[in-house]
Amino acid sequence: MEKKAEPKVYLPKFKFHPGDRFPQTQLKLQDDEWADLTKLEAQWLVLFFYPQDLSPTCSKQACNLQQAYAKLKKKQITIIGISPDDASKHQRFIAKYHLNFSLAIDQDAQLARQLGVFSLKKFMGRVYDGIHRSSFILDHELIIRHIIYPVESGRHDEQILEAIKILENR
Repeated sequence: MEKKAEPKVYLPKFKFHPGDRFPQTQLKLQDDEWADLTKLEAQWLVLFFYPQDLSPTCSKQACNLQQAYAKLKKKQITIIGISPDDASKHQRFIAKYHLNFSLAIDQDAQLARQLGVFSLKKFMGRVYDGIHRSSFILDHELIIRHIIYPVESGRHDEQILEAIKILENR
């Protein structure tokens, strides 16, 4: 029996697209410090939105990026994960998996809502509001150059590198 495609009602409703300037320039990080995105020196910034710290799929995604961190850094890519979890939970997530990239606090999923990545979802027959796992690739001027959706947690690093390779060859 063929699996039916999910209705569009359960997909993110992106409100910003490639070519748009990212709507926020500061993110509150796990150490309660603020990251000023305008001062990052990397050529590329990848902001990956994920539902919650320490869940199996989110852990798989974070570990994938952690394992590829040196390769991503070599391509001048800065990675920041974003979820609604608080600083304490972000710190536990970082410590458990030895993550060497920052995690930003999106209190009440405000930024995710603004971007359209927080909306109705369906998982195992359950319908609820939540964050759609997605990543925004920004250039050094904070212009969105690509959006990765759907994200494949076990090969997210490859998705990022493939997208940037295409962007660099344009």
